Amino acid sequence: MFSATDGELTVEIDVTNPAVTASNSLNIDEMSEAGDSVGSVAATDASTSNGNALVFTEGSGQTGDAIFDISTLGAITLSSAVTLDHEDTDSYQYNVIATDVFGNAGNRTFTITINDILSLIHI
Repeated sequence: MFSATDGELTVEIDVTNPAVTASNSLNIDEMSEAGDSVGSVAATDASTSNGNALVFTEGSGQTGDAIFDISTLGAITLSSAVTLDHEDTDSYQYNVIATDVFGNAGNRTFTITINDILSLIHI
């Protein structure tokens, strides 16, 4: 970040990693369809006070890597070609990375809960 006042140049260096948080609980109903919303994440960072945006990406090494997608704005959705069944797996771990314009990155692993939906059985 640079600023100039009365011929003086002030240089601020941001080395702070963003802090990633969930804006609500992350969950989705079993039998949901591709693209359905799980929830969203947010992050705080010193560089955002100057109007700079953070970019969200998926981490790796967690059970939800192939199950969920994240937009660059932090919206988490169900991936395509995935069928969720609470009785098989009731939650997944999902790692999210937030990166600021200076390349500082913070990450956090979230638990995404699969809601059990009563299935009607036809007799």
